[in-house]
Amino acid sequence: MSIDVDALFTVINGPATSADASYKGLDADDVTGTNFNVDASEDYIVSVTVGGPIEIIGPANAFEGLYILDAMGHWIFLENVTLDATGNGVAASVGLPDSIYGIGGPDGTIDPTHFGFATVPILGTVGLMVLIALLMSAAIVYNRRR
Repeated sequence: MSIDVDALFTVINGPATSADASYKGLDADDVTGTNFNVDASEDYIVSVTVGGPIEIIGPANAFEGLYILDAMGHWIFLENVTLDATGNGVAASVGLPDSIYGIGGPDGTIDPTHFGFATVPILGTVGLMVLIALLMSAAIVYNRRR
């Protein structure tokens, strides 16, 4: 099977099973559609030096937006970056610790990218995990004594 072409598909729905007589046996229409061949954008690599430059490697002469993922899970625009003829570029923004960067495509999508450092849990995260483990252990002991 080739996946490099548009592909027709059908979702076949059978009769519903339900304890509710209103829905039992209902047979919804089958749904047909087309999975369009949309070539994925080329991969980008974002190399971050904390407190230093954000280097971007990607397709030659690309012009893309650089975004950062905030604590609420929202992508925040930082700046536009132009890559040179060899696919290299440097953002004016300074790299932040424990951050995830993304490259914005021309269609408005933002793809998470590879980043050049490891995120290490801070003491607050570790402390929260320990607290949850202790609460679970206490619940087990409590239920065994009942």
